[in-house]
Amino acid sequence: MSTKKELIWKVFLRLCCLSRNRNLEDSQKGQHAVIMRQAVNETPQPRDHIIWSLCSLVYGNLCCGILAVYYSIKSRDRKVLGDLEGARAHGKTARCFNIVTLTVTLIVVFIVIIVYSVMIPQIMQMKNEHPTFRDRELVEAPGLCSYTKYVIPVS
Repeated sequence: MSTKKELIWKVFLRLCCLSRNRNLEDSQKGQHAVIMRQAVNETPQPRDHIIWSLCSLVYGNLCCGILAVYYSIKSRDRKVLGDLEGARAHGKTARCFNIVTLTVTLIVVFIVIIVYSVMIPQIMQMKNEHPTFRDRELVEAPGLCSYTKYVIPVS
């Protein structure tokens, strides 16, 4: 067992020494290996927010949603033409319209929830207190369909 380990170890050391010796021979010959890395300055592609704009159009405010889709499409067209600054400007405008649409939609939903949570208990209380609601009950009318019901005051 130890002979296999020793053999593997010797092969490994020879390979390491050979690579070191080659590097030493290259440096002695005057050949230096220089690795240069250039920083690639990639500007990110402008975003057009087309999916967000379509969701704003369908689920949110129709007017702002149409404007957001319009500017998103213009941004995508500018990007295809190679005008990245124009595409970036139209993308920012589309994003602003999407934010306005989202904000207005959330405010409307919040107001509707508050109104319904306040109004339903008041309607139930009014129904229990008012005599016209309390004194009536639903009775099936004879001779008519079973789903037709009349409101008859209880005496």
